[in-house]
Amino acid sequence: MEYEHVLVKQTGDFATITMNRPQRRNALSRPHMLELIAAFTEVGGSSAAGIVLAGNGPVLSVSLPSGTPAASVPSSDGQGG
Repeated sequence: MEYEHVLVKQTGDFATITMNRPQRRNALSRPHMLELIAAFTEVGGSSAAGIVLAGNGPVLSVSLPSGTPAASVPSSDGQGG
């Protein structure tokens, strides 16, 4: 699957999921989180024995953008929390 905010690469027994929004310091917007959930689901169904979470740019993530209401954060089923 192709993503806008996430890169997925499997090498041998391990997969790397890279948050790819360095211009936003990998802040976790709703579309970004939905892509992360989809990427972890995709890799979880593969033959990967382990997953590495990485961030493109100088930081892993700055968390949620300020002012993001908790109800807009997706849960594992893709619905709001």
